[in-house]
Amino acid sequence: MDSDERDIFQYLKTWDTEFINPMEVCRRAGSKKRFYDDPNWAKPILSRMEERGILESDMQGRFRIKPVSRKKKGKQWVAPDIA
Repeated sequence: MDSDERDIFQYLKTWDTEFINPMEVCRRAGSKKRFYDDPNWAKPILSRMEERGILESDMQGRFRIKPVSRKKKGKQWVAPDIA
């Protein structure tokens, strides 16, 4: 992960499971100077992070960090001798 991806990831982590508009990420994840120089700087990085499976998007094109599944892989037994 490069520094731009880290900045975006840290910003989206503050929003937990809410989807965030890419323009809002461009505006808030970097500095003001970066946004004024290139208002769409984060959009290609967001799509690259989505391809790698770090982020997910909804039907409206907003992004969030992909939630980690908390399922247990095996069955849990009552007692070890039952297994």
